[in-house]
Amino acid sequence: MLCLPDVAQRCIQSFEDGVSLFASQQDYDDFTRGKKKIADFDFNIILFPFNIWTYYLLTLLSLTMFSSLFSCTKVIETTERIHGFDAGGKDRPRKPGIRFKKGDNKHFESSVTTRKGPLRLPPEALDHIIDRSAVLGPLPVDNGIKYQTNSIEGMSNENTTPEIVLLRKFEFDFGGFLSVMMLHFVCTNGRMHLVEIFRYDTGTIIGLLGRILILPLSIVQFLVVKIMPMRQTVNTKKTT
Repeated sequence: MLCLPDVAQRCIQSFEDGVSLFASQQDYDDFTRGKKKIADFDFNIILFPFNIWTYYLLTLLSLTMFSSLFSCTKVIETTERIHGFDAGGKDRPRKPGIRFKKGDNKHFESSVTTRKGPLRLPPEALDHIIDRSAVLGPLPVDNGIKYQTNSIEGMSNENTTPEIVLLRKFEFDFGGFLSVMMLHFVCTNGRMHLVEIFRYDTGTIIGLLGRILILPLSIVQFLVVKIMPMRQTVNTKKTT
């Protein structure tokens, strides 16, 4: 979705302390077949910078920029669990409903059914968010624009294992060539997490073009994922 720079920057900053999963339906299908790992899709782990420049590059190569500019984007669903924003720019959520724990085995599906079926986010993606939240720990209470630990009504958690709750769910149809589901979560450690899953309709010319244009980013992501373990091994040997 194409946003103005100030809006895009604010959104990106809100997720920089959490998880940012960005992957296609094919990537998740490959995960279920044992060919990929969920962690490979997390921009905040693989050191592939997710910033304002990366954001606009993604909208350009994915062709969503042109879909928005020419008013071809259709909003399928918008779910908000917030009342608005406070003076510090923080969300003021409603009392959360469904909470997710590690091992709940719950998944998300898009509400729109295409000829290829709905987009589906596997339970392991939610488990990854919870695991990363446990590793990262509570967000410092003096972090200006982020949530404070247990600051959301009903989100206090006496357990050491974090839990997450859905704040927003968006579904978009970009010109009939690209389907996207975007989810925003907040965890009991006070961190915001982003999940985006998409699928091109390669049966259309524009969908096939978009799939080809975004391929270089997939290749770079693949190389970064392969190089990181090698760098970690070298650094380990140097320290020993």
